[in-house]
Amino acid sequence: MKVISRGYVLGVLFSCILMVSYAQPQIGDATLQINAGGHLAQISESIVTSDGKYIITTSTDKTVCIWDAVNKKLVDQIRGAKSVFNQGKLYSVAISPDNRF
Repeated sequence: MKVISRGYVLGVLFSCILMVSYAQPQIGDATLQINAGGHLAQISESIVTSDGKYIITTSTDKTVCIWDAVNKKLVDQIRGAKSVFNQGKLYSVAISPDNRF
């Protein structure tokens, strides 16, 4: 039976940690996203306009989507500014009772 030294195990573990830290996106890195429509991450909150025509959703993918409730289609998507990691994630949405704001 072969015995693995503690130094070897620590060396492999340290190497793995270094590889993971270098694999994280850096500021200015280009990313390719294919979006078939809708959100790319979990939906944080959704609301329905008072007239029932639209559903507005926010997501941690930093987007707001406006959906036609009758036709079940995406009407518009609003993207926030590009940022790294958790900066700019959207967690809530609100609309005025008259649907103007």
